[in-house]
Amino acid sequence: MDPDVYTFLAVCAVAVGSIGALVAIGVSARVRLLRAERGSNAPRIDENRLQHLEQAVDAVAIEVERIGEGQRYMTQALTGDSAPRALGAGAAEPVEVKQREAARVRR
Repeated sequence: MDPDVYTFLAVCAVAVGSIGALVAIGVSARVRLLRAERGSNAPRIDENRLQHLEQAVDAVAIEVERIGEGQRYMTQALTGDSAPRALGAGAAEPVEVKQREAARVRR
C-alpha cells in the first residue's frame, strides 16, 4: 500500500478519536447540568407546616413528662414510701414547659 494511505488512515483515526472525546465531554456536561437543575427544584419548606410540627412535638413532650411523673408517683405509692409527692412537684416538669403550655391554652 501507498504510504499516503497510511497517513490518511492515521489522520482519520485521530479525527474520529477527537470528535468522540468532544462528544463525550458534551454529554457529560449536559448530564451534570440536568442533575444540577433537578437538585435546585427541591421542595420548599412551608413555615406554617413547620410551626405546626414544632407545636405537635412540644405537646408530645409535655404528655411524655406527665406520663413519667405519673409513673414516679405510682412507684412511690406502691413501694410504700412515706407520703408520695403531689403530681407536678418534682423536677421532671420544668418551668418553661408550663409557660409553653399556658401560651398554647391562650390561643
